[in-house]
Amino acid sequence: MGVKTEQFKESDMYGPIRDFFAGMGYEVRGEVKGCDITLVKDGELLIIEMKRGFNVTLLYQAVDRQSATTQVYVAIPRLKPKDKSLVNIMKIVRKLELGLITVAMDSAVKSVEIQCFPPASPFSPSAKNSKQNAKRREQILKEAGGRTLDLNKGGSVKRKIASAYREKAIAIACALRIQDAESRPSGLIKRFGCDEKAMYILRNNFFGWFERTGKGIYRLSEAGKAMLEGGEYPELVNYYKEKYEKIAADENNSKQREANNYLKEVNMPPAKQALPYSPDLLDSIVEDIEGLAAKNVVREIIQRFDAEGFTVKIIGEPHQHYRVLCYIKKSKETVSISIKKDHGVEESDIKIRIENRNTFDKLDEFTANVRNQILNATDCHYCGTKCDGKRYIFTYHGNEYVKCQYLGCNFRFKATDESDAASIMEIVNGELTYKRPRKK
Repeated sequence: MGVKTEQFKESDMYGPIRDFFAGMGYEVRGEVKGCDITLVKDGELLIIEMKRGFNVTLLYQAVDRQSATTQVYVAIPRLKPKDKSLVNIMKIVRKLELGLITVAMDSAVKSVEIQCFPPASPFSPSAKNSKQNAKRREQILKEAGGRTLDLNKGGSVKRKIASAYREKAIAIACALRIQDAESRPSGLIKRFGCDEKAMYILRNNFFGWFERTGKGIYRLSEAGKAMLEGGEYPELVNYYKEKYEKIAADENNSKQREANNYLKEVNMPPAKQALPYSPDLLDSIVEDIEGLAAKNVVREIIQRFDAEGFTVKIIGEPHQHYRVLCYIKKSKETVSISIKKDHGVEESDIKIRIENRNTFDKLDEFTANVRNQILNATDCHYCGTKCDGKRYIFTYHGNEYVKCQYLGCNFRFKATDESDAASIMEIVNGELTYKRPRKK
């Protein structure tokens, strides 16, 4: 019955069937939970079992698949025109409430034709055990939906299946390689969008691709590295490698844009390098700053933070531009000093994040220049509508002032004389001695 089986493999029918149903909008996957082909569209599940000839094995496989869906088809090669057995085959198929598909394997154009459809009746034999029906259906849909690429040819034998679980493990391995460091599962999920069960995949290490280096910390094993270099599924490796490299590149570009925009605001080109703090570097920084008061206050601020054991970061290009960041908290700089060279003369701009509210009660103690720089400061444009001025709200001589709560970059100071320098240092000392409340 049908064409000679030695002319082609069962898996050769997969391509024509896949293309036929993909053209109708179905998501086609091969070798899913023992099914030769699964088709999914709008939550509807179809299963197709293939054989090179119509036989009992094909029928009992198809009947078994009816426990997952009522829409089960058997696919066989197209019969020769003189073969009258198609009528008898369709009788049997209809009796078992199956559908029948034929593929023109004897033609250069391997067309696909649906000879009959399975009935979608709630009284079909496949609907008798609803619990088994729902569970198996869910398993097949979950497996088919968990695959990104269609790498399995339906009807294949003695070949490893690119299952959804294996794909997830490959994705995690690619993420670890791009991360280029020992990582926690939560970090891989957050950065690359790896499967939410990454922890279990790493811990179980079914394929031997991972190594545990600490509590909840993993890296690629030698077997994992070898798999990425020359594994059986280069399509998956290349897919996730390109996807995650793009994510990493986008992150780097975003950070660079943020840094460039920030530095642009202080009229400074992107920093060339981070420079280690030293007294000699400090002398170089303040050497050409215009004005003795400005020189002294910049030097005193940096020396004071260094003497108190707080972090001082210097970023810039020697003898061109500098940005000095002085930290009390690790996450936010308290003082930011920008120094730029303009026509051979360096000018300084001091920005202070004022958290000590007592400073606003002592405005009359400051010089008029420093006091006016606080009162006339405008909200930082970085904020947009985020802060709503809920941090820097104070009253001076009956007038209410609302200042930006983010970054503190509205409080910028320039020292024109020694009195200004003393007022600026009083503000800085107030921040250094201020006891910040701990976050609950």
